[in-house]
Amino acid sequence: MINRVIVVGNLTRPVELKYTPNGTALATFGVAVNDYRKDETGANIAHFFDVVTWDKQAEYAATYLDKGFRVALDGRLQYRSWLAQDGTKRSKVEIVAERIDNLTPRPQEGTGQPSTGSPYDWGGNTPDAGPIDDHRDPFEDA
Repeated sequence: MINRVIVVGNLTRPVELKYTPNGTALATFGVAVNDYRKDETGANIAHFFDVVTWDKQAEYAATYLDKGFRVALDGRLQYRSWLAQDGTKRSKVEIVAERIDNLTPRPQEGTGQPSTGSPYDWGGNTPDAGPIDDHRDPFEDA
């Protein structure tokens, strides 16, 4: 079976960083991805996804990313279901990001304006996050 997803989009909210009781970093955020199609009014169609990432990738995201930043995500889809407090069954599909690349140009020193250089010049992009544990539930012990 293959479970792989690659998306490029913009963060819809700031990164939320938490740590599990055993000290593992967990970050969550949203990303909007524009479709190549437009709706009947001519406006872009966007798709919204929840994203979860772990360990060094989570710390990277919390340190270097913010709402509105453009990112490339490489990961897998994960389905979760749970019972809400009101007794209804809830479910969602989210992206578990194994690699995150910041595509937002870094501001020029002292100007607040994006640099004219490559958007990939953030100093190494993403750290090596190490092996991914496919059996973790991101909210199990957070």
